[in-house]
Amino acid sequence: MYKKSLRRVFSVAVLLLTALSSVAATRSWESVDRIPPPMSEQVAQADEFKAFVKEGFLYVELRQRATVRLFTILGQPVVQEALGPGFYRFRLAVRGIYLLKINSTTRRITL
Repeated sequence: MYKKSLRRVFSVAVLLLTALSSVAATRSWESVDRIPPPMSEQVAQADEFKAFVKEGFLYVELRQRATVRLFTILGQPVVQEALGPGFYRFRLAVRGIYLLKINSTTRRITL
């Protein structure tokens, strides 16, 4: 009987982890009409973009079409997407240091 209940708990845990990982995998950039002004001096800039963190979101302003990649400090991919010119935001679920790579430019982002 103990083995059956342990097996049932394990099966439910595997199903929950599978569901959570599929939800996390579907997170993507959200297009916004404009970005709020940054509150601090932590603005990552390059010729083709401007990026900063505010209230748990990573905001990016793209001046041209670009491939945007976000990684954890350990190099694990968080999101990768090709975006057109405009304003975008992405909810950062966990506080920490991230690496933002837009085309060939890489910047450190801290939440």
